[in-house]
Amino acid sequence: MDRFSQLGVSDLVDYRGVVPIEQVPDMINRSRIFLYPSREEPFGLSIVEAMACARPVLTTNVFGPSEIVAHRVDGYLVDPGDSRQLADAAYALLSDKRVQERMGREARKKVEKRFDIKQHADSLLRIYEDEMTG
Repeated sequence: MDRFSQLGVSDLVDYRGVVPIEQVPDMINRSRIFLYPSREEPFGLSIVEAMACARPVLTTNVFGPSEIVAHRVDGYLVDPGDSRQLADAAYALLSDKRVQERMGREARKKVEKRFDIKQHADSLLRIYEDEMTG
């Protein structure tokens, strides 16, 4: 008996394990929100990927995610380990389609502005050039 069955939620959970990288965008796009309740995270690339798909993110207020997600703007930040807070935030997001869409749009805008690969590469080049000429 797996953990989901023990908790009585196996009919609500479709655990996929490790998903091949080429299937990730499709899975995110089929979701309404993106949950990432990590207790510890240095960055959170999957958070940025979900935001690029215009999905609001529900994550924990730990270093990494808290540097990416703006609470109640493009997602929700909850205390790590607080399952009540996590459930309440998920319910709030899932019960209001307009909020989901607004936060999703804000998430997408943030990714386009802060995580654009060309801007990132240009910034790195400027840093290296400054070091070489400095």
